[in-house]
Amino acid sequence: MTIRHHVLGGAGQIRYTHGMGTRPLGVSDGQRALMATISAEMDERGISIRALASDLGISHTRLAYVLRNERAVTYDEVAAMCSLLGLSLWRLLRQIEIGG
Repeated sequence: MTIRHHVLGGAGQIRYTHGMGTRPLGVSDGQRALMATISAEMDERGISIRALASDLGISHTRLAYVLRNERAVTYDEVAAMCSLLGLSLWRLLRQIEIGG
């Protein structure tokens, strides 16, 4: 069984293909929790979506979709967001895992 990942179109929606069908990857509860934490951190620090997106090298519309949980996020994007915000990705993931 082979799963191939593709990024399709300008919206950056991640899809996977297997066999004959394709479907968008859903947004997990973990992503929702991560994006809530990252959004809160951005608000607390006064960092705009445009500023963070520019530093990440992605469009502000892509970041806005991700932060609103309308698009799946990649590990690399989350790791870069955490790095730019001075957050520990491991600690955030652990916090979400234990529900705190």
